[in-house]
Amino acid sequence: HPAWLAAHGNNFEDDASLVHRGKWVREKLFCQTVPGLENVMVQAKLGARGPSARERVDAATVTGPNSPTCLGCHRLMNTLGYPFEIYDHAGFLRSTDHGHAPDGSTTISNAPDPSLNGSFKSAIEFSQAIAGSPYAKRCFIRQAFRYFAGRDETLADACTLAAMENALNTGSFFDMLTTLVQSDTFLYRTVQGGTP
Repeated sequence: HPAWLAAHGNNFEDDASLVHRGKWVREKLFCQTVPGLENVMVQAKLGARGPSARERVDAATVTGPNSPTCLGCHRLMNTLGYPFEIYDHAGFLRSTDHGHAPDGSTTISNAPDPSLNGSFKSAIEFSQAIAGSPYAKRCFIRQAFRYFAGRDETLADACTLAAMENALNTGSFFDMLTTLVQSDTFLYRTVQGGTP
């Protein structure tokens, strides 16, 4: 969606939007963590403008002199962001990418769902694969739980999360939310060391 693409894109055509979009996919659709910039020991900045963002990001994080340091985190983001390079920073479909055809291809080898490891030609193909992933669906349920409960899930919430998944599988998003708000997990707060 153009609004999502623009919200997770930088200001200019050849900025590192693919990194931001890949990070979002890793954290919001796969429920995994990417280390923050405070842990970076080198200057996290792309080289001069010119080639496509994909080429600039690869030069900085995969083949450049600091790539051994950068690749630790960028291996979690880059391949997930490449499919979205067929869209520019504002969310519009690219007609050209610095004189070349836009390249949204990627090969993913480190997805938490093995069915998502493979090659994809575009963001549409990649998005369809994510939509069919049970792993991504469970992450979606966890994200909904976190938002509406106002906290992260714990092992004690396993039955509620399973009931939410069942409600989503057999009904709708609204059925899933109804299951959550009617659960003891949502209705009662546990106080450490207190009486139930």
